[in-house]
Amino acid sequence: MDEINDQQKAFNHYRLSIIDAKLSYTLFKTLYWSRAESIVGKEMSEKYSWVQKQHGGFFTIVEHNAVEAFIIRILHCFDYKENDNRPLTLRDLDSVAYNKFIENKDNSDIIKKIKNIRDKRIAHYDRTDKVSTE
Repeated sequence: MDEINDQQKAFNHYRLSIIDAKLSYTLFKTLYWSRAESIVGKEMSEKYSWVQKQHGGFFTIVEHNAVEAFIIRILHCFDYKENDNRPLTLRDLDSVAYNKFIENKDNSDIIKKIKNIRDKRIAHYDRTDKVSTE
């Protein structure tokens, strides 16, 4: 019974993490694209840009933190390490679905890019300061 309860807690944890990641991404995307004339038109873009400039410190912090929260929330679902059983990942909960997802080259490439950004820009100071998104 405890194993089932633990698994339900873990599924709920990851469900909430994915929701948080989606909310963070949506926040970032909304702030970022609100300044794009091609998306909101010239008049609205100018208004949104003006407002964001008036409170630049706030909007810059919110935008950057939204990106970081997205990256951290998404990646902890995929932080499987061969010889480290401490982190519970989606692989532990459903290895068949996890492996099927990871085996898709597009999915694995995106996860690698996001991990590279996290490792070089968020989690560690990279002395080489070269972030590859390829």
